[in-house]
Amino acid sequence: MVMKNRYLFRLFLLIIISFPLITIKAQNVAPGKNFSPYWEIGVNGGTSLFFGDIKEKYFFPVSKDNNEWRLGGGLITGYQFTPVFGLRGQMLYGQLAGTKRSLNRYFEGDYLEFNLNTTINLNNLFGKKRSNRFASTYLLVGVGITNYNSTFYTLSTGTKIGYIGFGSGSGIKGRTLEGILTGGVGVNFRVNDHFIVNFETANRIMNSDEMDGWVKNFKYDVYNYTSLGLTYRFGRRKAKPGPKIPVLHHNIQEVPPG
Repeated sequence: MVMKNRYLFRLFLLIIISFPLITIKAQNVAPGKNFSPYWEIGVNGGTSLFFGDIKEKYFFPVSKDNNEWRLGGGLITGYQFTPVFGLRGQMLYGQLAGTKRSLNRYFEGDYLEFNLNTTINLNNLFGKKRSNRFASTYLLVGVGITNYNSTFYTLSTGTKIGYIGFGSGSGIKGRTLEGILTGGVGVNFRVNDHFIVNFETANRIMNSDEMDGWVKNFKYDVYNYTSLGLTYRFGRRKAKPGPKIPVLHHNIQEVPPG
């Protein structure tokens, strides 16, 4: 397990290091008429919800007998190199919780995640390639790593029965380190040429079934981050002015010199 996590960490680190090289290379790709590539940075916050074995209902979180609602917040940076495709990195911190009354168990945890995604603008993929739409829908897919701590409890008494991470893992400050696959959908709402309000929901599929302390059913734990954010775009090249066209005045008569 330790060797696997070290391999995942090194692979992800290599991807992150390669990110600037990928974007520099992408600047040489012809992006299409009237499009200028740009950088973006942003902040976001929203709900952080767990989907695994220790969860009372299949989809909707419960709020009684240990509340499953939790929050998260993140930072993003990215580069849009064509009207359709972009690359984006994200750092995310969040909390998670789950309850299973029939098993008399619940857990609580938190995570620090780093991911790298490709974004695909669906409006520009299937329609006219425009950058001034008020609303644009996109897909995102990528990979990442998550560093987490989890504690497991007896539901009826609140007695601690176990934990994972907290110095025993190979992640940051002894957290448990796992690889993740990310996938989701979002909508960008254009405020002006620089600012975008963003709504996004994306799932994270973990490479293990250990986060909730119950390793018996589906072998991959999943958590979801649904957020509202504000993004700032910059670095567009200004359009070069075209050649001046001389104005011909056919009706002007020259006055001969006196």
